Amino acid sequence: MFPEAIESISNSNILAIIGEDEVIEHKDFLGSQEETVWISVCDLNREHVKIENNFDDILKMKFMDIENGWTKTLAPISKEQGQEIKSFILKNKNKRFLINCQAGQSRSAAIGLAVEFLLGDFEKWSHFTSSILKHERYFPNYYVLSSILGFEVKNPSEEENI
Repeated sequence: MFPEAIESISNSNILAIIGEDEVIEHKDFLGSQEETVWISVCDLNREHVKIENNFDDILKMKFMDIENGWTKTLAPISKEQGQEIKSFILKNKNKRFLINCQAGQSRSAAIGLAVEFLLGDFEKWSHFTSSILKHERYFPNYYVLSSILGFEVKNPSEEENI
């Protein structure tokens, strides 16, 4: 019923990290979840996915899936947006999170990592213990993750090449 990729990362805090098409495809299941909050991210020129829902809280953000830099049409996550996401995560620490972006692979994966880090045992958290990073589907945007956490987090695959 639910994509294998979603089930393999689900834990006590994360219901799913998915793309817009998957939200629409599984809207009945997702919309019926209790004790769940939804973080939806989309590009500046797109509208958020709409589904009938039973979510306890919803945070909708618009920023591009880029590392940094800004033009009139391309803007990455701002520090303020990062802090808003962090506050939302901490405010809903006893809920499960549905997280989506356009493809469900980069921005949403970074937000999922922030959930793992902020709500888990951060002293034991590492790139090696993350269920998100172990999954081949996800390649988190580390600029998004750093903006949420408030400090720079390096991509481990880039560190290996140094």
